[in-house]
Amino acid sequence: MLKLFEKLFSVLSLIILSGAVISLIPIDNNLNYNLPIKMIYILIYLFSFTLLIFKKDLIKRAIKITLDNKLLIFLSILIAISFTWSHNPIITIQRIFAFFGTLIFCIYFSLRYDKKEQISLLTYALSAILLVSILIALILPSYGISEENNGAWQGAFNQKNILGKIMTLATITFLFYLSERKKLMAKILVIILMLFSISLTYLSQSKTAILTTWIIVFIMIFTRILQKSNKITSAFFIILIGIMIILSGITIINYGKDILNEIGKETTLTGRTELWSYSLDNIMKHPIIGYGYASFWIKDKNSPSEKAEYILGWDPPHAHNGFIDLTLELGIIGLIIITIQLIVIGVKSSKLVLKSKEFVNLWPLTLTAFLLLYNLTESSLIRSNSIFLVIYISLLYNLNEYKSQ
Repeated sequence: MLKLFEKLFSVLSLIILSGAVISLIPIDNNLNYNLPIKMIYILIYLFSFTLLIFKKDLIKRAIKITLDNKLLIFLSILIAISFTWSHNPIITIQRIFAFFGTLIFCIYFSLRYDKKEQISLLTYALSAILLVSILIALILPSYGISEENNGAWQGAFNQKNILGKIMTLATITFLFYLSERKKLMAKILVIILMLFSISLTYLSQSKTAILTTWIIVFIMIFTRILQKSNKITSAFFIILIGIMIILSGITIINYGKDILNEIGKETTLTGRTELWSYSLDNIMKHPIIGYGYASFWIKDKNSPSEKAEYILGWDPPHAHNGFIDLTLELGIIGLIIITIQLIVIGVKSSKLVLKSKEFVNLWPLTLTAFLLLYNLTESSLIRSNSIFLVIYISLLYNLNEYKSQ
């Protein structure tokens, strides 16, 4: 009974942390979350903490792995004290509290379930999000379809790009879940879900989501070939990919503008390059420790981003780049910590792929590629109350355990 409750709690938490439905509820922009939503998140934190405490083996493993992850400790300390240099310390403290609350769920989820169980729970959560998104778009099109974006679907979210990002994650997860199914009917059901997730990715009209999905599928196919090949074949494919990357770079340099025009994007990537330039100028003003965790884009009269709308002609919610946002919030120190962590995750993920021929061992490397690609144009690296923080922390903790095993 307890196991069933834990799984149900985990699935519901993943749905909530994805932002599905909950993001459609109007909120106070200054407080970020209204009281009922805050209470939902607090319940997730409390339940996670309670489940960790009552499972002695989990809490022992949590302490051990956390102590091994010294960079995560440094990052957490940096986030915790960043309110001292924030222009709005009260809101920053709220967001710091949300980060550590989410971190508790992340640790619980990472240590309570192994890779295959995590994939299963994510599949259940993402399937529910997919079906709810379709229902909202069909029954309540004023919420589920954005007329401002030429009829792009946003489903259970308040923005089309978020639906695209979640459906990209769903497609990846369904592929891994499919590989573990033995029964024909189960395989057919998962294939149907995957076709729906791909369809919703296209209906979202998020070109980032569409491109990311295809790049990750290509990475998975390429990595799988390497995983099952001998050294000579692996070397051949690595050389082939190197040539393709060089040719792609030459093509982009020479025909980049024409390609962007063909796919309907401006050469400024819908204002992103101007936003990045504006953000980098502000980074240079506080390069070492930034402006405080999740505080730069807070909108008030003292906000460092107060002039963003005047300068850019639109009001950005974030920098549309996870690494730039991280540097704005926690400075070069924070950026260095995350960069080292990502390199370590990448190396460990690659070793895991080479260690075993099992397809499921591609899971960490695929998620790493997903996080890296998405944070080039979106900002979801260490956001509190986010399913993407769950993925990031799961990679840190699980890969650490694989090494110790």
